[in-house]
Amino acid sequence: MDFCFRRLSSADERTLAFAEMLYVGAFPPDERRDFSAMLSLAERSPHFHFTLFYEDAEPVGILSYWSWWHLRYIEHFAVAPDCRGRGIGSQALERFCRSAATPVVLEAELQTDEVSCRRIAFYRRAGFTAAPQRYVQPPYGVGKMLVELLLLSWGDVDWSHDFEAVRDLLHTEVYGVEAGRYR
Repeated sequence: MDFCFRRLSSADERTLAFAEMLYVGAFPPDERRDFSAMLSLAERSPHFHFTLFYEDAEPVGILSYWSWWHLRYIEHFAVAPDCRGRGIGSQALERFCRSAATPVVLEAELQTDEVSCRRIAFYRRAGFTAAPQRYVQPPYGVGKMLVELLLLSWGDVDWSHDFEAVRDLLHTEVYGVEAGRYR
């Protein structure tokens, strides 16, 4: 099995359509940007990357992330519905985290139902640990709601010392809001 990551190209209509369908289908409106805003951000920000991951030259998932000198933040991660249950997500997440020379952080919904409990279990099996502090994702834009989520990390993050710095970085850089505005 050949497995790789590639940046999304707006010139490739087939992969663009795949990425949009998966992105819109996998994340509720309050937990995502408009797709056109994602593409624009990927073109103008040196820190933001929108990638597809492939198995045997076929796109099977998306991974959007931010990369700074001291931290990587996974903003969105999803495997195509017809590819789930085959270990592709585990393999992609492991490769991504192991390729990072920094800790990796992501947000996940609270454990409120069977699906969210399975998702958190997936991240824990991958080596992520949840911050014990309450975390709120600011609204993605006008008309969108803030969402209480879990903040999880892989690698060397000490939530007792690093929580506020990580939260403030995400809020200012990813969501464009003043640090400390949402607690």
